[in-house]
Amino acid sequence: LGMFDQETDYDEGKVYGYIVTLEKIKSWRQRLASLSVEQRQALRGMQPKRADVIVAGLSILEEAMDFFGKKEITVSTKGVRYGLALMHDKI
Repeated sequence: LGMFDQETDYDEGKVYGYIVTLEKIKSWRQRLASLSVEQRQALRGMQPKRADVIVAGLSILEEAMDFFGKKEITVSTKGVRYGLALMHDKI
């Protein structure tokens, strides 16, 4: 999502730490849901193997953000365990 929003190919320096708002997540979910898997695969920055699950993932992310009252997220390139460790540190 950080790559789509910046219209760039993968570059850790551009993606890591990038802020994405809930409104942009909603907008991207709607836009991507209107495309076929093949059309999603053709988007700059899309990992082809994720094209079929990205809409579901964004839906889950959107619901989680709504539930926790969050209006933005910070993109990480480090993986789920790293993010959980950061989250635990802030609890």
